Amino acid sequence: MDKPQCCEDEMSFLMDNKVREAFECLHCGKLVVRDKRTGEETWYTEIFSPHAL
Repeated sequence: MDKPQCCEDEMSFLMDNKVREAFECLHCGKLVVRDKRTGEETWYTEIFSPHAL
């Protein structure tokens, strides 16, 4: 399978196990986890908390 696209660029490979693989966007920090069996993708984005500053 090809790498997912984000911010008009290929995402960077992050990890791989028997069932899933993960990629990270180096521009915006989004993560995508893809199931190798079904091809289903789950996208995650970082949520910034104003209290964390």
